[in-house]
Amino acid sequence: MSTTNDPNQFDMKLVNALIDISHGPEMVGCKSLEVIIDLVYQYPNSIETLIFRVEQFIDAAPPAYLLAGLYLIDSLIRYLSDENAITVEQRLTSKLSEIIRRICNTPLTTREKARTLLEHWQRHKTFGDELIESCINILRRSEIPNDINAIKIKTNVILLTQLPSDWNEYRIKEYANEVTQVLRVSTKSERHFAFIATPTRSDAEKLKEVLQRRVAETKGHIIPKVVWGTEYWMKSFKFEDEEGICTISKDKIPPDIIVNEQDGTYTVQRPNDMRMSIRMSREEPYNSRRYMPRPRSRESVSQRERSESRG
Repeated sequence: MSTTNDPNQFDMKLVNALIDISHGPEMVGCKSLEVIIDLVYQYPNSIETLIFRVEQFIDAAPPAYLLAGLYLIDSLIRYLSDENAITVEQRLTSKLSEIIRRICNTPLTTREKARTLLEHWQRHKTFGDELIESCINILRRSEIPNDINAIKIKTNVILLTQLPSDWNEYRIKEYANEVTQVLRVSTKSERHFAFIATPTRSDAEKLKEVLQRRVAETKGHIIPKVVWGTEYWMKSFKFEDEEGICTISKDKIPPDIIVNEQDGTYTVQRPNDMRMSIRMSREEPYNSRRYMPRPRSRESVSQRERSESRG
């Protein structure tokens, strides 16, 4: 196989291959992984660019697509030359724990596949026993099926991925507010995704349906995706992507979250509401004393009785 040293051409081909990988989480033996391996053989001096782009892919990928990131890392370590494989392993060691924490927000089948790969690395002494055991424990802690204190909660958050550059925070917020009430919109332009939080689950379902219709009408090379997202306090707990349901321990739910345990929905108590309730609780003792008659002492009672007897 012929080799070349044109870094720009390598970077362009690599980015296109990574975009293909980002289109789906099931990437075992996929053509795109083979393309990347072939590229590295063709451009042997571009390992630094490869690692940079892989790190960028991992940072940008939503949890549902991180399994593809693990398979990509495995393929690089497995098929590259020993020197390059060691470089990839050393440089991506710091990313592994964060990848596994984010994979905790994926369905059980995805987590099981991630665990299988971790156990494979453990057998072959890849990334070191201590790190792999730590990652396996992270996956174990995310599984709480027998926790009697666990509850299933339907998320109110929508995640938009693979956003075109013109889908900025202002535009998304303006469009979302035309459909329903929105609590907040947060975008990560460098990662091409955005979070939209709504007051209730019904608001989120309505907005998600409208956004999916809008995306279906989008034309271009990059088509956005609309999926369920998680609240910050749902991280590291089991999350069912398709239904947008998180299984979480009740003691991990913040105090400003009001949960309806009958249907699994929740609302966020606004800071103003919390301040009002605190103020009311502070005022109650004062108000109750204001309208209650003051108790009379024995001395005042005896003085009144003496004055009445004199009269």
